Amino acid sequence: MNKYFNTAGPCNNENHYMLPTLDRCKGLMSLIIQKQYFVIYSARQSGKTTILLDLTKQLNNKGDYYTLYCTLESTQKIDDPKEGIPAIIKLLKRMINRDPLLNKFSFAQNIDYKDYTNILSQSLGEFCSIIDKPLVILFHEMGTYYRTINFVLPDFRYNMS
Repeated sequence: MNKYFNTAGPCNNENHYMLPTLDRCKGLMSLIIQKQYFVIYSARQSGKTTILLDLTKQLNNKGDYYTLYCTLESTQKIDDPKEGIPAIIKLLKRMINRDPLLNKFSFAQNIDYKDYTNILSQSLGEFCSIIDKPLVILFHEMGTYYRTINFVLPDFRYNMS
């Protein structure tokens, strides 16, 4: 198949002409190495999904990290942290079980979803302690979780550093 310029949906290197992600987004690797958060904010149809998918593939191929792409789009209507945090954990569990590099590891087993104030950092902390490389999670469509994320990130950053 010949490569072409894609204008609908995510691009991939095999089928589409595109600039390498790390060339387009200078500084991302430095942020990842420094264990920093970053946000990619841009207009619709500008390549955010393509960047995250390509970055996931590049990081996994390099082998220094386990990298998981996780879109929160299916749960974006949830605003309350009591519902949002368990929904994120269930989605992460589903994505980890589907991931060929991560599905051999157990995630979020026997957790109490009612304890929403601790379960995300606890689940990810326990998961990171059993895997043999650092974990990078690239969340997509996270802006819709404003209340949930503001609730979680300070504790999450403290516990996961």
